Amino acid sequence: MLIDGNSIIEIVDENNIPKAFNKIELNQGILAPGFIDLQVNGGGGILFNNRPTKESLNTIINAHQFFGTTSIMPTVISDSIKVLTKCTRAVAQEIKKNSGLLGIHIEGPFFSLKYRGVHQKKYISKLSSEYLELFSNLKEYPVILTLAPECISMKDLNHLASLGIKIMAGHTDASYDELEQAAKNNLNGFTHLFNAMSQMSAREPGAVGAALDFDNLYASIIVDLHHVHHSLIELAYQKKPIGKLFFISDSMATINHGEPTFELYDE
Repeated sequence: MLIDGNSIIEIVDENNIPKAFNKIELNQGILAPGFIDLQVNGGGGILFNNRPTKESLNTIINAHQFFGTTSIMPTVISDSIKVLTKCTRAVAQEIKKNSGLLGIHIEGPFFSLKYRGVHQKKYISKLSSEYLELFSNLKEYPVILTLAPECISMKDLNHLASLGIKIMAGHTDASYDELEQAAKNNLNGFTHLFNAMSQMSAREPGAVGAALDFDNLYASIIVDLHHVHHSLIELAYQKKPIGKLFFISDSMATINHGEPTFELYDE
């Protein structure tokens, strides 16, 4: 494989490597693309919410690179707007310096209380002018925002999309019809399919049914065989078109760290 700068330019036989190229032997190793993880809460003993600094980002990125994940979207879960602001500033400071940093995934706080999961109730919020001002300044790098579409207006959904933010439905109690309407108003996909969302029943497909049915929308899924049964992972793989289903780790601070526990919301 001939590489010039950041580009693969040609695959050639070993005997046809141009003399101008430096030869790197892999010693029977495997050369493969790195993984991309769009939902990473932490790693290396650090939870991004707890330590929202550029130094923390480097630690988290390095922790995941050990396992072959070369690029991540560090994720900040529902918290105070002060913490969220610090997280976005840390990403802004580091985005051009570290190729392993793709942007930021903001998970919450505009969620259904019914499906808030581990997100602390006191931080679940409505979309206020304070948040809109913060989001309007996030134009330097890619942003994913996971929210419950039933908790904001379609006008606000379109406005967020106009800022370049990719909107994912998650922690949502929305009906199929509500999600169909959101899909017509710049909803991009669904976060951790099957988890923390309205479930499928005979008369109401819910978010699960919508995620499986809307071929033009993306869906992420956790495939650790703990969060989702293997048969449902297979179902999602069969149902979603190629390129519309992607795996996430939704990993925490314990990744590549000796301690088996971590602190979340001071607990």
